[in-house]
Amino acid sequence: MAYHLSGALNGALFVLALVGLALQIARIWGRRATRRALPRGEVTALLSLNYFSVSYLAYLSFFVYGFSISPFNHYLVWPRLLGCVLVLVVLFEIARDRSNRISVSAAGVAAVLLIAGLALLASGVSVGAPARVGPQLLALVATVLISQSLIHQIVVVRRAGRTGAVAWPLHFLTLMKDLSTVLFGFSMGLETGWPLIVMGGASSVLKLVLLWQLYRARLVERFAP
Repeated sequence: MAYHLSGALNGALFVLALVGLALQIARIWGRRATRRALPRGEVTALLSLNYFSVSYLAYLSFFVYGFSISPFNHYLVWPRLLGCVLVLVVLFEIARDRSNRISVSAAGVAAVLLIAGLALLASGVSVGAPARVGPQLLALVATVLISQSLIHQIVVVRRAGRTGAVAWPLHFLTLMKDLSTVLFGFSMGLETGWPLIVMGGASSVLKLVLLWQLYRARLVERFAP
């Protein structure tokens, strides 16, 4: 019962986090529509390619993990798949705006990985405990990288002293999602849920720091002469 309740809560909050991603995309599109004279790179100003690339890897790792374990974890698979699609849109927008090799490569690799993940899902693969080491290690790598990327985003905002294209609602909603992910991980049991606990816990702490930096930057922007 606790598993399904926490899974449903995590799914609901994940959907809200996806709304935050949609708002981020809308913010990018709005900046492009209203500021056509902006120089290259300004439409997605202060959006960390590092952060969104690693967020994509995190979504992808738990998407794969969800259908690799038995029983098939619907609470993990479908929300993360939608998250992959939305983050991929952001990556393509960054590549379109900046038009440099690294952003185009990141978007291209992300697209290829999603196709590979969908192919695995379609194959109906399900693995036992020993073979789950691969997806679990991928989740750990994603945890380290997403922590690094959040620190990078914090530093970018702190140095700039402004919010740029960074959408505050996105990070607030993903904080709520991360906290519920920790709860869901505990309900799954430590044997299979520990990757969610580790990633959700690390991300939650750093999201709080990032939200504080965004709040300070908004105050500076509001009261600047």
